[in-house]
Amino acid sequence: MKVYGWGTSVVLASLLPVSAQVTVEVTQDQQQFLQGEALPVAVRITNRSGQTLHFGAEADWLTFNIDAREGAVVGKLSDVPVKGEFDLESSHVATKRVDLLPCFAPMGPGHYGITASVHIKEWNRDIVSAPTYFDVITGPKL
Repeated sequence: MKVYGWGTSVVLASLLPVSAQVTVEVTQDQQQFLQGEALPVAVRITNRSGQTLHFGAEADWLTFNIDAREGAVVGKLSDVPVKGEFDLESSHVATKRVDLLPCFAPMGPGHYGITASVHIKEWNRDIVSAPTYFDVITGPKL
């Protein structure tokens, strides 16, 4: 009976969508930034796929988009440099930290959302995070 139950769970796990096996989450330590202030984010990748995944060999394995509340996309000045290859074993979590400010066009006051996309070369798939929201505010004039 145990062997049958284990075999069934393996078959069911293989039928799960990729998004359930690997998750991507963008987090920030704060939700309000002044214009021109650094925009640090952390991307947490959780691997529940049952296999070791390799990241970082290609320059575009991790990409970002920033959208304004009105739906406009914030222009990209350059790709976000994310260096360092690593293997992420199943049942493990990895976190990459980057500053997005130098890579995107200046953002005026407003409400914005960040999404991260992780490319999994072994599966030829991209996993996109849910948006994380932040505000760019004006500071007091001195």
